[in-house]
Amino acid sequence: MTAPMQVSILFDGKIEPVFSTIEVISKDKIQVDKKDSHIDGVDADKLVVSLLPALSAGKYHVEWKAVARDGHLTTGHFFFWITEKNS
Repeated sequence: MTAPMQVSILFDGKIEPVFSTIEVISKDKIQVDKKDSHIDGVDADKLVVSLLPALSAGKYHVEWKAVARDGHLTTGHFFFWITEKNS
């Protein structure tokens, strides 16, 4: 499996870019994103962060915070795994 180049989250409404972030942390507690979380998309409803190149196989923890245009704060987290490619 090829490592992803970014993580993105699509929301059901517009979010405030200044107060909304995504962080991706490795199993070793190292931040593996480029610290460039930003809003992407015409409707300002997609939060994106770029990942460092060549992530190794393993489990990654994504933590996010989004503030809606009405000021409502939402937070969450999820995991993803990168597996070894069999030849």
